[in-house]
Amino acid sequence: MNLPHERDAGYLRQMQQAAQKITRWLQDVDAQVFARDAMLQDSVIWQLEVLGDAAGRVSETLRTTFSAIDWDVWFTRRQHLISHYDAIDMDEVWHTAHSAVPLLQQKLTDLVHG
Repeated sequence: MNLPHERDAGYLRQMQQAAQKITRWLQDVDAQVFARDAMLQDSVIWQLEVLGDAAGRVSETLRTTFSAIDWDVWFTRRQHLISHYDAIDMDEVWHTAHSAVPLLQQKLTDLVHG
């Protein structure tokens, strides 16, 4: 796909890498294991922050052109994780990482290779 802004390719690559890491790390993990593993939680949260930061930086043209991704939701998640680090809901992190990230990963693949 021809991206409207050259920087978008870098942001999309960062998003893909973060999503791939999260998906790989959680491949054989269930919610109970995740709930007990603080290092895994911190790693996933960091990648969600990276993912959200990159989503917030893509051009307005890309946001409009490829509206299948809710760019603002991902950026808002990042802002929430950073601003409310002392009250993070690990169930919500699990749900996002386990359910929403794989869907986003597919949409990013469709965008980049479509």
